[in-house]
Amino acid sequence: MENPADEKGNPKRIRLLLALAVVFAAAGSAAYFYWNSYARFYETTDDAYVAGNIINVDPQTAGTVTSISADNTDTVAKGQALVRLDDSDAVIALEKAKTELAAAVNLVRGYRDRVEAARANVALKNAELERARSDYNRRKSLFEKKVLTDEALEHASTDLRSSQKAADQAEHQLREAMSAAGSGGIEDHTSVRLAKDKLRDAWLALRRTVIPSPASGVVARRSVEVGQRVAPGRPLMAVIPLDQVWVEANFKENQLKNVRVNQPVEMRSDMYGDGLVFHGSVEGIGAGSGAVFSIIPPQNASGNWIKIVQRVPVRISLDKREIAKNPLLLGLSVKVVVDAHDTGGPAISRAREPREIYKTDVYENAAGADELIRRIISQNLAGCQGDR
Repeated sequence: MENPADEKGNPKRIRLLLALAVVFAAAGSAAYFYWNSYARFYETTDDAYVAGNIINVDPQTAGTVTSISADNTDTVAKGQALVRLDDSDAVIALEKAKTELAAAVNLVRGYRDRVEAARANVALKNAELERARSDYNRRKSLFEKKVLTDEALEHASTDLRSSQKAADQAEHQLREAMSAAGSGGIEDHTSVRLAKDKLRDAWLALRRTVIPSPASGVVARRSVEVGQRVAPGRPLMAVIPLDQVWVEANFKENQLKNVRVNQPVEMRSDMYGDGLVFHGSVEGIGAGSGAVFSIIPPQNASGNWIKIVQRVPVRISLDKREIAKNPLLLGLSVKVVVDAHDTGGPAISRAREPREIYKTDVYENAAGADELIRRIISQNLAGCQGDR
């Protein structure tokens, strides 16, 4: 026998179920609409971090540290002196090289003077030879006419041989002088070139006792101390250029289907809160997952294999104007949202023309050495510039 109360309650239960069905259907429709119109076009991850260049500052020459001009957290400018080494030996070596260059210039200048003197001597000896030959020919003619004695002709012949020998010797001395002086200018002479190279080495050795910052940035990892003996290959500190930072975002492999190079990206950092949005774009997708490049790569050939979703690093550029106003520090975590509406770009960055991505000119010190060389040579050639 049916309960009348159950019969009366059935319509309520039906209405409740219908209401729940409508709610779930509406929620599902809303979720589908959100996914279809928005969510499927965006890929997000919290596994993203700020990366950048860590420039190790190494000495180019061995020496003892006499002063340190920057410490951790200091902001330094490109070319600013960070560390100075004892330069006593380098100063002495440079002065010695300057003296040797001046001596080499004067030596070669002396060779040139010897060439001129030898040329004059050759001209003199050739003139004497011509006179002796003319005298011999004259006496020989007289001898043939029976006007001159044998003794007078022999005397003229002896003078001719002596003059010829003197002329040959003068020619030999001229060749020796020309060989010593060289065929080019004074600056191209072997002795001068060797002295110039030695001076350049001494100049660079002195310049390298001052260790500059390769780029503008913030100092970190200072390990050098005053009085420490340092050598090339041992970092003294690091400089972090905060204008050369990017984001490494690690996306799951199933998120990369629609990610393309040059797609726009929005990023938020806990350092500044959700109210500040950084903008950038996808620069490239890594050539492999993080596991492939780990120190100990996974061995998937074993029988206990368990599938793990891999993550692939995606490099994202940052707007330089935004990071200049609100710097991002290396290692900060970032929330990344990639706008994947436009899938027309390449999945892997295309080959580019060769270019210099990063560059510094703080180690180009040869210009000063060349100017010093020109000055020393000019000073020692005063009054005879034609010899150059």
